[in-house]
Formats: sequence, structure tokens, C-alpha cells
Amino acid sequence: MEHAIDEARARSFLRSMMKGCVVIVFLAALPMLLAGQERIEFPGRPRYAEGLLAVQAGGGFTKYSGEFNDESLGGMGLFRASYALIPEFSVGLQGVFGNLAYQRRRRRNMEYSYEFQFGKENYILRRTTISSFHLFAQLNFFPRAYINGTFYTGCGVTLYDPEDYAKELVAVRPQAEDLAALSVPVGIGAEWFLFRSISVGLDFSYTFVFTDRLDAFPPAELREEYLKRYGSILGDPSMTEGNDGYFSLAAGVKIYLLEDNDIDGDLLSNEREEREGTNPYDQDTDGDGLSDYEEIMVNRTDPRKKDTDGDGLTDYAEIMRTRTNPLQADTDGDGLADAEELQHFTTDPLRKDTDEDGLEDGREVRLGTSPIRFDTDGDNLDDVAEIEVSHTDPRVYDTDGDGLSDFIEFRAHRTDPTKADTDGDGLRDGEEVVEYRTNPLEKDTDGDTLDDFTEIRTRGTDPLNRDTDGDGITDDRDTCPLIAETYNGFQDEDGCEDAAPGEVARKSKPVIAARGVTIERMDTVRIYEGKVLTLFGVNFEVDKDVIRPESYPILEEDARLFSLYPGLTVEIRGHTDSDASEEYNLDLSERRAKAVRDFLVRLGVDPSRMTVKGYGESMPIAPNTDPIGKARNRRIEFFITSTGMKAAHGRDPRTIDTTKQILDER
Repeated sequence: MEHAIDEARARSFLRSMMKGCVVIVFLAALPMLLAGQERIEFPGRPRYAEGLLAVQAGGGFTKYSGEFNDESLGGMGLFRASYALIPEFSVGLQGVFGNLAYQRRRRRNMEYSYEFQFGKENYILRRTTISSFHLFAQLNFFPRAYINGTFYTGCGVTLYDPEDYAKELVAVRPQAEDLAALSVPVGIGAEWFLFRSISVGLDFSYTFVFTDRLDAFPPAELREEYLKRYGSILGDPSMTEGNDGYFSLAAGVKIYLLEDNDIDGDLLSNEREEREGTNPYDQDTDGDGLSDYEEIMVNRTDPRKKDTDGDGLTDYAEIMRTRTNPLQADTDGDGLADAEELQHFTTDPLRKDTDEDGLEDGREVRLGTSPIRFDTDGDNLDDVAEIEVSHTDPRVYDTDGDGLSDFIEFRAHRTDPTKADTDGDGLRDGEEVVEYRTNPLEKDTDGDTLDDFTEIRTRGTDPLNRDTDGDGITDDRDTCPLIAETYNGFQDEDGCEDAAPGEVARKSKPVIAARGVTIERMDTVRIYEGKVLTLFGVNFEVDKDVIRPESYPILEEDARLFSLYPGLTVEIRGHTDSDASEEYNLDLSERRAKAVRDFLVRLGVDPSRMTVKGYGESMPIAPNTDPIGKARNRRIEFFITSTGMKAAHGRDPRTIDTTKQILDER
């Protein structure tokens, strides 16, 4: 029955201890849970453990652990002094003063030993006075939080004096100097900070005492003594042997002394860093090169952020290098962040208009102009003038693509730089100014009621001369505006070369029109496969494959043949005079033939209908001994490879009379 009661008491005590451990672990883990919810990198806290001396005093309960285990509790007082080497690790000295309470009672496995030591007395409350002194090391799990969890262990000595020894109620008693033993405490704890230097805590520990005398009942010694005295062995060999120990649960108050109020030496007190949320162990919390003091007290930047204004530049770079405002992403207010200006656009972040063209840098970036060039397209009109005055594109040298820069049109000719053909006569302003010297502001430069386009492209007359052939009949009334009238009393009003009945007609040379353009017409030309058609009047720049402008109307006329006859195919042949070497002339002739093909392609002719071949000087049609003969040999020919038409009976290709077709098209 007695044994059953002992086991029940032991189980009850064990359950109480387990509940206490659960509470301690929960309290120790609570700071981690709170820190996880706050998500603050350096939360404010009331102490800084580095280099601080802490003094703790408290008291609580003890629980004896030995042969007489029961539910009795003793009292204790606790004193500690510790020094934090780093926030997470402290060393110190502790003293425990108290007593262990227990019911001394005889159990079945110790009957003979018990009676030998204590006699017949049973179920007597006894106490053992203890004084423990330990050097210890302590781990701080959450040294930067308001609630810290700890684990500590150490070693030292425990002085003990069981009540039965003191009253000399035992058979075997050691010497007084032997009432000390090596001891090792192991414990966990939690502390809550009420103020910066004051905390309250709770500690739970177990102290291993390397002796079996805490309860005045060392079974091994009793057996030896009994054997010495009586020469026989005690009759309880199943008696459990081992060292005694004790549990302790203590609450106390800890005071931190010798506080270093500026641990990192950044001239900010720990209290100020706590309020600001900076790291008291680092002079430069955000690592931007500026100390926390400089950021808070001098520059007013955020010491927790490398880039306070979020413009892509660190606070240090803005203050020490670029001299921009670290509190304003766009220092000059031009719509571009400081980092964009420095790293992407190479503009000045301290000036709204870097190139001083009247447009802010941000607006230029949005428009696509250069914020570092006052004239982005290089047309001599600055960007703001193009946008606000001429309304042209500041990114394009020639906004309307007419061959004249915006500046030339706007400043010199007063034409509209946004319209390729200001006067609407069908000719681009660049053509009129550069090629034909006509007035781009007037459809009819010479006032003959024919617009410039009609005179140049259709009739071949001079748009600068009302009477191109000089026969006294203006171009608008002249049936033959390029050939002077034969005044012989016969049809003298039609403007054409003619002969009266019975006279022989006088041949007049064709008149040179604008810029030397001679319009050649293919009068009564019959085309058939194998026919060679010479394109007289198609001229090139000297020693180049560049077609001269006066040749354009002739080629435009020839291009119409291809639209009239979809099956027509030709070989474009190039010829030169005998000047230069044969190799050079062969190459030049082929390049010129290709230039004609490319021109016709731009006019809409399918390139598959034309082949190209250069013959150089190998096929002259006149002697190369004088300028006239050489001029005739420098020519372009169409060799008709197919008309694309067959006679009704399917024999020879049909011959084409081009004269009627071309005149009908006009």
C-alpha cells in the first residue's frame, strides 16, 4: 500500500513539472511569434546587452529529488550577476540559498538501511539547507526583443546540511567539512523588460548534485558502515543508489548596469535609435555610406533605406556625388527621376532644360527628341521652334519629305514644311526649288495658265517661259510648243512648223525646255520582236550611272508602254563611247542599264519583264572620232524580246504602233 502511494505521488509531481516546462517553452517562444507578426528588422527594445553587467535577485520554490521523493516544496533565494560578451551570450555567477523539504519515510526496499540510520521513526518532515554557488554561461535566444528566452548551464559547488545530521539523529554522520559536493545546474528561462534596464523573469532548472547525502541517507555508505560494525550485510540489496539533486522554480528582478548608451558610436543614443528603428549595433543601418547620425540629424533622410526617395540613386550618391536632393526623386522637377537623367539620358538632374532649347527634359523624352541637343534633327530649327512655331517634326530633318529641310522651307522659301507640295501643282517643293527653279508657292510660275506639273511632266515646255519655242504663241495656245511656228501665211496661228501648198517645209530643231529637257516622242514607231528601240534623250551624269532629271519625262513616257501591253518584255541595253578602257566602259554601260531598269521599277513596271545587259563600246552606231558621234554612241536601247501578242492565225507576232496609243493616253 505504501509503495502504491509513493508511485502516485511521483506521477503527480512529474505531471506538475511537465506542465511547468510547457509554460516556460511557450513564454520563451512568444517573442519569436510577436516578432514574426511585426516584421520589423530592428524593433525597438529596452536594453542592449553588449558590454552590460546585469544583477538579478529573486526567490521561489525547490523540489527535492532523491530516495524520499514526494510533493513537498522548499523555499529558495536566488542571486545572479552576469556580463554580456555579445547580445546572444553571457557569462556570470549565481548563488542559490534555501532548503529542500521531504517526508522521510521507510520504504520496502530500504527497511534495514532506514532503521539502521534513523531508527523506528517514520513519516517525519525533514529539510536540508543548501547553498549553491555556480559559474554559468547563458544563451539569449531573443536579445533584441522585449521578451527574451534563455538557456543556461554551469558548474560549481553546493553546500548542504540535512536536518537529521544537524540534530545528530542518525547512526552515520560525515564530518562537517565533507558536507559539500560538485553540482551542475541546467535550466531555461524567460524575462520580460519593464524598462530599459529593468526586467522580470522566471527560471526553471534542475541541479545535479554529485552526492547521495542531501537527505542524510547514503545507502552505499550505510552498508559499508554496517559491515564494519557488525560484520554482516544489510538485507535490502535492491536498494536504489545514485546522486541526489533538486528542481527549482524562481521569479526575480534583473537590473542592467554600466549601460553603453551608444554601442555603435554613431553619436545617436540607443534610445534614439530605438525610436527611429535603426540598428544600434551598426553606424550605417541601411549600408548606403552615410551614418545613421548624418541621415537623421543632418540630411533628414531615412536611415533604414539606401534610397530614401526611390529614384534609383543611393542617398550617399545624391549627397556626396550628384548633389541632388535625396528626399525628392526628381530634383529639378522636369518629370524625369534623377537616376534616369544620369544613367539613361545623360541630362543634368539639377536643370529642367539641359540643352536650353525651351523644352523641359521630361517633355523632350516623351516627344522623342534629344534633351541634350537643342536641335535634335540638325535642320537648324531648334526643337521648341519646330513644335510651337513651324509645327514640324523635331526628330525629322525634312518633315514632309519634299527634299528641302524644315529650316529652308520655313525661313528661306516660306513654303509649308508639313506639306510636300505647298502650291498643290503636283510637284514637290524640293523639285521646284532645286531642279526646275519654279516657284513652289505658285502653281503656274510663268502665268501661261498651264500649271508647272503639266508643263514639265506632260507637255515638256519651260515653266519659267510663257512661250517656250519663242514663236509668239504662248504655250497654252501653241499646238506645237516645242517647235516654232512657220510664218508663211499658212496656218500661222497653230504654232506648228508647216509648209504652204507648193512649199518645202523647213525643219526646225526641237526647243530646249526647262533645264535642258528635250522631249522626244516615238512618232510612228512600229514594235515587233527583235526590234531595237533607241531611247534618245536619256542622259546620265558624266562617268556615272545617275540619270539626269531631264530624262525623267522620256522614261515616264516609255513606262506607259508596259501598262498598255502587259505581255511586253525587253532587254535594256547600255552602250558607251570609246573613251576609257573596255573593262570600264563595259561596267559603266551595265550599271547605266540597271539604273534605267530601277527607275522603271519605281514607276511601277514589273522587274521580271526587263533584263539588263551592258555592251560597253562594242556596238557603236557612229564613229567615235568627234563629239557628235560619241554622243550618239552613248545610248540606252530597248531590245524587244516579246510583244506578248499573236496574230489571229497564230503566225508572226503582231506589230505595235505606239504613236496612236501614246497620244490617246494623253
